[in-house]
Amino acid sequence: RGPHAHVHAGAPFLAKTTGCALVPVTFAVAHGVQARSWDRMLVALPFTRGSYHVGAPLYVAADADRAELERVRFELGRRLAALNAEADAVYGVRR
Repeated sequence: RGPHAHVHAGAPFLAKTTGCALVPVTFAVAHGVQARSWDRMLVALPFTRGSYHVGAPLYVAADADRAELERVRFELGRRLAALNAEADAVYGVRR
């Protein structure tokens, strides 16, 4: 839990263990309300426009060591931040 916009080590570890790719996904809306919770969840208002944005998959080798898992964690966070900025720009949202 928390902090906001922080990728933890669990996602890269699960990707390594299962062989599944990590796919960054975000969404943006023209009009919404941001919750005051730790994750700042965005709730779309009725009848607003919105869009999902999907990034390129990120794969983790089955033999990845701790340094590689940390690199993947950092890269996933970087990709999510860039994707969020791209999604927010579509609707002129500034954070």
